[in-house]
Amino acid sequence: MQTDADVRLKILEGRRSRLEERREKVTSALSRTREALDRYTLELQQHGLESVEREVRWLNELIATERGGVVAARPRSTTSRPSRSLPPEK
Repeated sequence: MQTDADVRLKILEGRRSRLEERREKVTSALSRTREALDRYTLELQQHGLESVEREVRWLNELIATERGGVVAARPRSTTSRPSRSLPPEK
């Protein structure tokens, strides 16, 4: 059974909205506590933020498709994520 396009669009937009709220909370928490975090916790929070950002981009593409927009295909990355400058371990 297929879901109606309007229903799919509402589901996708609702999911995106919740993820955007989560992204804002994580970003805010990271900016407040970055210097107090140990290396592992900082990496874990950064990983969570990157995961949310990827899902928001994916949902944006699905929403654009549902609305009939053309979304350019982006190449899938096969390399590891770039290294970031981290604060020295305590």
